[in-house]
Amino acid sequence: MRADCQVLMYNYFPGLIWQINTVLLIVTIFLSAGIVIYAGVRNFFIKIRAGNLIKIRENLRSLAFSGKETVAQTCPPLLKNVSVEQFFNILKQRQEILPKGFEKELRDCFIASGKISEIEKFARSAHNKWRKIQAIICLGYTGSASATEILKKTLQDRDEDISYYSMLALAEIKSRPSAKILLDFLEKNPFRSYKIISLFQQFPSKIIDEVIRPSGSKNADLRLWLAKIKKTNNE
Repeated sequence: MRADCQVLMYNYFPGLIWQINTVLLIVTIFLSAGIVIYAGVRNFFIKIRAGNLIKIRENLRSLAFSGKETVAQTCPPLLKNVSVEQFFNILKQRQEILPKGFEKELRDCFIASGKISEIEKFARSAHNKWRKIQAIICLGYTGSASATEILKKTLQDRDEDISYYSMLALAEIKSRPSAKILLDFLEKNPFRSYKIISLFQQFPSKIIDEVIRPSGSKNADLRLWLAKIKKTNNE
């Protein structure tokens, strides 16, 4: 019965069927062309971003060997138009493209460029999860004046990835306030013990003595770790 209906439809409405097929063909052609154009435009901008990043890396590498005075004058304007994503990529590759002694200059340069406010804004309120994480990692590296307070809030984020990278960023700062924040977080989240304690091992011993040891922590893992440190120091 259904086959008979289809035959009747083709017989009685040949013009309508032809128009529908034509429209579907045109739509298919436009969609295919749109996909090709989108892919081409996307690849074009990816190449431009990659080229810009390479130029920035090369300029930073040249500056690293030009002396402190030249760096102080030339570096901030160079990084003024760098995006959060570009700075994040520079940080990931810094050990490969920059000398070890350039770490402090790179931090000072980026803060002096005025871009730190953009990173702080992304860390506070970016809707894109990974863009937010990039900003959090950058904050930990630069250790800006507001970084610790911002990371204290992102550490409490419900998203485990955001909270995790906030922990890493606080450990990267290696300050008394960042150690205290991690210690308080450990007390409220004992299931994170092993990870947070491993981060404490990155802190200078002076901060451990001043912040962590006098805490009277109820966390058994932390007390055991502190006992091991004390024993090592006495040997």
